[in-house]
Amino acid sequence: MNTVRRLLKIRTASAGLVLVALLALACVLVPPLLPRGPLQIDLHHRFLPPLSGIHPLGTDEIGRDILARLLAGARTSLLIGLSAMALSTVTGCITGGLTGFYGGWTRIILMRLVDAVLCFPTIFLLLTLASFGQPGAATIIGIVSLVAWMEVSRVVDGQIRALRDREFIVAVEAMGASATHMLLREFLPNIAGAIVVVSTLNVARAILMEAYVSYLGNGIQPPQPSLGNMLNDAQEYLRPDPWLAILPGIVIAIAVIGLNFIGDGLRTALDPRQSNASGSRR
Repeated sequence: MNTVRRLLKIRTASAGLVLVALLALACVLVPPLLPRGPLQIDLHHRFLPPLSGIHPLGTDEIGRDILARLLAGARTSLLIGLSAMALSTVTGCITGGLTGFYGGWTRIILMRLVDAVLCFPTIFLLLTLASFGQPGAATIIGIVSLVAWMEVSRVVDGQIRALRDREFIVAVEAMGASATHMLLREFLPNIAGAIVVVSTLNVARAILMEAYVSYLGNGIQPPQPSLGNMLNDAQEYLRPDPWLAILPGIVIAIAVIGLNFIGDGLRTALDPRQSNASGSRR
């Protein structure tokens, strides 16, 4: 509860929580209220600008309601981001826990593998992995989690190595505790804050990755909407109808900025020294 109170006192974190909460609620509550679904085509009402009658944000090149498609795309992006974050966090915690706890050749091999993969530009690695799978949400979740787990692993590895020689860890180990007990009951509770921070930031990163891959045609496939393929469809109409690209870009910015604000706020709230310093500056 103290962490929550410190988080809410941070203005940027509070703003991020509001942005993400409003976006998530809109994705759930607004679509049933709209007269048109995201896949309904109306060729008689193409390229309507925002604030056009029953279409609050206008229509696209084949008359589909942009607001309905934005909300459906945002819902897809958030689900992909959360799913990829969960998979990458579990994988990163397992590998980072093993390397941090056992060290030796286990750490050398796994950490060198992580360093080698991190040398590749993320977008090229994403597109290479996407080319081997069937385009769709499951493929995007899989490839994003394959890219994102390495940063979690490095954080967990570093945190466990920092705690490895602390007195309470040495005492528990001397009492004959098993490796599983030590990892789950001693290390994990003490590094949970760092894991939460990097996982929150990974959701924002996963949303951007999904937008990249879908924009380039290897992600969510039409007619199913995603923020990335909406940007791809809009690039032909940037000059006459710029709102077709601006609106998906705004939704991506809201989600990513909000999640980054929450992640930065969690980093401060989970470190009382930073929280007190920021509070004294204000």
